Amino acid sequence: MVFGHSISFSNYPQWSEIPIEGKHITISPVEQPQFYYISLWSRHLNCNIRYLSFEPFSQTIYTKPMVWALQIENLMTLIWYPETKTIGYVPSRDFTLESLRFWIYHTFLPLLFQMEGTYHILHAGGIQIGRYATLFTAPAFGGKSTLTASFLEDGFALLGDDTIAIERKKEGVYCAWASYPFYKPFREVGTLGYEAKYMFTKPSSSMVLFVLQRVNAEERVEIEQLEGIAKFQALHRSAFVPIAMLKEKIFTFEMMLLDAIEIYSVTIPWGMENLSNVKKSIIEHIGNLEKT
Repeated sequence: MVFGHSISFSNYPQWSEIPIEGKHITISPVEQPQFYYISLWSRHLNCNIRYLSFEPFSQTIYTKPMVWALQIENLMTLIWYPETKTIGYVPSRDFTLESLRFWIYHTFLPLLFQMEGTYHILHAGGIQIGRYATLFTAPAFGGKSTLTASFLEDGFALLGDDTIAIERKKEGVYCAWASYPFYKPFREVGTLGYEAKYMFTKPSSSMVLFVLQRVNAEERVEIEQLEGIAKFQALHRSAFVPIAMLKEKIFTFEMMLLDAIEIYSVTIPWGMENLSNVKKSIIEHIGNLEKT
C-alpha cells in the first residue's frame, strides 16, 4: 500500500498489489503525447524537472481533472491520466526500473495527491507509537532519517521516511497515512533504500510532529511545545510541494490543520550514542499524551 492506495505495475506484476476499490492506480508504459504547455526547468533531487500539460495549470488545477506530466531530464516522463487512474511512463536514456519506482513513490504521487486535493503532504519521517502518528521534521542533515531508521530497528511500524500524507476527513478531523514501505538512513539520490519490516497501513487520527533541533553532544534532550506563530512556521516549513500555484491552498490547509496536530521542538544531542536517550524521551512524551 502506498499513501493508502494500491499500486499495480502492468509490466511488473511482482510489484503489484490487490486493487482497492476507488483507491487503485495503474502504472503502464505509454507513447509520448505532444503537450502544449511546458514549464521552465527547475532542480529537484539533483535532476532537472519540468511540468507538461495540455491546458495552463493555473486555470485548471483544483477545478477539474486534467492530464499532466512530470519530465525528469534523461530519465523519464510520468503522465497522469485521471479518467483511468493511470500513471503512464515514457523511458529516456538513463531510465532504470529502480528509478521508475523511486520517482513515482517519492515525488510524482505526492505531487498528484497534493494537486488533486486528496492529501496535504508533509516532508517528514514518522513511525507509529501507540495511537499516535509520530512525525519528525528537520533541516537537511538534521537526523530525521537516522532517527526514523533507529525506531524501525526497535520494531516500530513505519509511516514514512520522507513524506507523510494528511487527509481531511471532515471539519476538524484529520488523519495521517503512511507513504511507502521503504526507508533510507543514508543520503543517496534516486534509490528507495531498504524495505521496512513493519508498515502502519491504517489511517492514524492522532498526530504529533517533532521538529528536530541539533545541539552539541553534551547537551540534554529537551522537548518544548510550540504555539502561535512558531507552531505555524514549523508546520509550514514541513510542506512538501514547492509549486507556486499551490501556495494558497497549502496555506489554507495548514491553518485548518493547526488545531488537529500537536507540534514540539526536541533537541537532539548529536552522535549515535545519544539516540537511545532521544528515543526514550519521545516514547515517554507520547505515553504522557496518551494518558491525557
